[in-house]
Amino acid sequence: FGATGLPQGLAMDVGSTTVKEEQFVRLDVEQCYDEFLELIWRQGGSLGVPQILEEGDPRSGRGCARRVGLCIVERVVEAERGQFLEYTIEKPWPT
Repeated sequence: FGATGLPQGLAMDVGSTTVKEEQFVRLDVEQCYDEFLELIWRQGGSLGVPQILEEGDPRSGRGCARRVGLCIVERVVEAERGQFLEYTIEKPWPT
């Protein structure tokens, strides 16, 4: 066990992580992006409706900030419609 009380090698990483997800769908690229932005990012998918703190760019989502759960704040930091969406967690789980 390490200083965190967790088994060695299982301590929480406080750095950054990049996740790339791909899924094949029967939509064109722009339609798929728009559906993700509206149904998942703005409406929360099936995990409950997030509180939108800042709307951001209506087409790409860049700058949009949302609060999910009770305290987690996520913000789209970079995005290009139909190409990619990068977001960061600004306020993580409480410690």
